[in-house]
Amino acid sequence: MAYIKSRRWKSGRVSYIVRFKDQHGKRREKSAGPRRKDAEELLRRILEEVAKGTYGVRKEDPTLFEFSETFLKAKKWEVKPSTYNDYREVLANHVLPFFGKRGFPR
Repeated sequence: MAYIKSRRWKSGRVSYIVRFKDQHGKRREKSAGPRRKDAEELLRRILEEVAKGTYGVRKEDPTLFEFSETFLKAKKWEVKPSTYNDYREVLANHVLPFFGKRGFPR
């Protein structure tokens, strides 16, 4: 059982919520935003994941090396070039050699 529910706010704004049962039978809901088309797409994607049994299954955590690459890409345009170079050097010279390609310490 899955469906889309709309909600009208006092301001007149409308938002949509997708309600469904996951593969374990637990009731869930996810906000889909202000467009019904987005809610329908989200519902389709969720139903596929529930059918496969993969809804809510966490993907493998990234290694520290993978995360550092993502971090540097994000920071490149947010900070000065000198700060970016400092981040890159600290990661390359101190952090990554210590941890190697292992994941985050738990």
